Amino acid sequence: MVRGAVPGLALLAETDNAMAEYGFRHRLPGIGRDEVQAAAGRAHAAGPIAATEVAAVLDRYPGSRYAQFFQDHSEVADPFLYEARVHIFSRDGHLNRLTTAPPGSSAAREHATMAFRQQLLLERVFGTTLARSSFTLDPVQRQWLEALDDPQRTFASKTASHLITAVSERNLRITLLAAAGILLALDVLVHRRQP
Repeated sequence: MVRGAVPGLALLAETDNAMAEYGFRHRLPGIGRDEVQAAAGRAHAAGPIAATEVAAVLDRYPGSRYAQFFQDHSEVADPFLYEARVHIFSRDGHLNRLTTAPPGSSAAREHATMAFRQQLLLERVFGTTLARSSFTLDPVQRQWLEALDDPQRTFASKTASHLITAVSERNLRITLLAAAGILLALDVLVHRRQP
């Protein structure tokens, strides 16, 4: 297939593109909901040496090199590293928007809440790595975000919203096989009725 020959499908030509990825939906008490790849949880359990190595990689990609990070690292190859960087980007993005929002406004409260919840998620899921990286929040800034946090606001991280978390792979395969069977049966019926 010639690249770009079919409009809208160019992303399928990327070598690190996965057609479907499975993950887990986690409900994090006091934070909200996050969807992560299974491998991310396993990588987190690797310990302080792995956390130091991941932190060193993260530090090579400050905000100005965020786009380069995606060229150099794939979510398929290293989901833990990938998800940590995306959560950091989300936290920092909300922090930046908070500084430009009118103080005390609904927008300011929303960005503060989202930044704080991303920070809590980073601390809970990627804490050892975050502590060893240059992406830790200043304690005064963290307290400021916590003071602005709206506990009534729902938080659902969108950093891995493309993951399939509601249906198991087994159930999806059964559904696809059943759909294929139904289509074959319909094809046979249509061909029988034709003279």
